[in-house]
Amino acid sequence: MREVGASPRPAVGALPRCGPKWGSRRPVQRECGRAQKWAYDLHTEIKHRILIQYLNPWLTILGSSYNSLAYVDGFAGRGRYVSGEAGSPLLVLDALVARLNTHLQEEFVCRFVEAHPENYANLEAEIARHPVSRYSRITCKLYPSTFSAASSEIMADIRQRRQPSFFFVDPFGYDDPSMATLQEVLELPRAEVLVNLMFNFAHRAMNIQGNSKLTQILDSLFGSHEWINLIPLVGQERERAFMELYRNQLRRSGAKHVVRFRMGDDQIARTLYYLIHGTKHSKGGMLMKDVMVALASPGQRGYGGATRHISMPLFDLQQRDLPKFLHSRYAGRTITFDDLIIDTLEDEETATSQEKDYRAAIRELERNGAVTIQQITTTYGLDGEDEITFALHRQSNLF
Repeated sequence: MREVGASPRPAVGALPRCGPKWGSRRPVQRECGRAQKWAYDLHTEIKHRILIQYLNPWLTILGSSYNSLAYVDGFAGRGRYVSGEAGSPLLVLDALVARLNTHLQEEFVCRFVEAHPENYANLEAEIARHPVSRYSRITCKLYPSTFSAASSEIMADIRQRRQPSFFFVDPFGYDDPSMATLQEVLELPRAEVLVNLMFNFAHRAMNIQGNSKLTQILDSLFGSHEWINLIPLVGQERERAFMELYRNQLRRSGAKHVVRFRMGDDQIARTLYYLIHGTKHSKGGMLMKDVMVALASPGQRGYGGATRHISMPLFDLQQRDLPKFLHSRYAGRTITFDDLIIDTLEDEETATSQEKDYRAAIRELERNGAVTIQQITTTYGLDGEDEITFALHRQSNLF
């Protein structure tokens, strides 16, 4: 590890694993430094927008209570793409500089991990040119390493500093991070993760029989051998089961709330990867879902691909009319506004609903006599601990 401005450190000699390139049957290695891997596309833009649109309020919320915050990019890549667009490290530094320019006084420690020598050199040069060097309250630490190799040192430093932390884990492949590593991350105080789960690669690896190395990698990915039960499944059934297993394992590892964003292929009807956010804090889950829904293709839980961005969802989300769904679920019960959103955060029926949609649905129910609202947090609005009492079915003529 070295901080920007420190004396140079020799580059890592071995190229890292960056995921499989698929041939007839056997996955082989591909170099994540190749130029075509660093062409900027719409998938990348959406991914970066999710990251920054969540990170900005995260900084505001945590910065109001803590003097020091940590950001970790476990697969930082290049500083800039080959066409000149800023990579995630520079975008995060831009957000931090903008925040400090508002005269707020938090300390930020950014840790960027990149194993590929060419990518690392580009990242180091771009950070050295970035205006962040003028801000003493922002420290950049660079690690010419794999994430799995650097994570213990990084987590020990964060634990010692007692920093709330956000980990962005965006690999090319599926052999790093392991579920065990993510569990260690989530055991840190106020830690959150945004993970790129390379579904297409891992799902195809399941079809290769008799490869002990792949079996070990998949065991590590899930933190379990349960994935073996998915092999007989096909199509959407396997994908749903795959995602449910991974999300359950992330919950068992310490994430109380897990929301996801699907990235579809631009050329054919298939999933490339999922962005998965894990947090122990309900407000974080609610905020990330709002960000993801705002950037998703209409009616979908993610980006459907260029040819399907405005078409029907690939999956039938069984989306129901939100007021009707909420009334059916909570008839005869009283629940706070926040608890209602948290309780339905990962439901298929609310997959494309933001907080504003919940408010509109509750107000519609109120106009039709299906709910009463007791203002606790707000005077006229609807938020937080405001209580919503749902009438029994027979008391409402809404439906």
